[in-house]
Amino acid sequence: MTQSPTPDRKVHMSKEFERWWGSQELAAVPGLDPALVKRLCWEAWRVGREQLYEATAALRLQPLRS
Repeated sequence: MTQSPTPDRKVHMSKEFERWWGSQELAAVPGLDPALVKRLCWEAWRVGREQLYEATAALRLQPLRS
């Protein structure tokens, strides 16, 4: 059994995501809750950022080993 995200739960979203979300012109689709769509987009955004962070970890500066 899967659980769907609860739309009444307040989720902290980054300022960068909020700027991106505000610039989107999403057409209202009958039957879809706009708050749920935003939450789903946020989850995809967050997971994508985590994967990007992990993929570029080897490119970051590392301390010198003595």
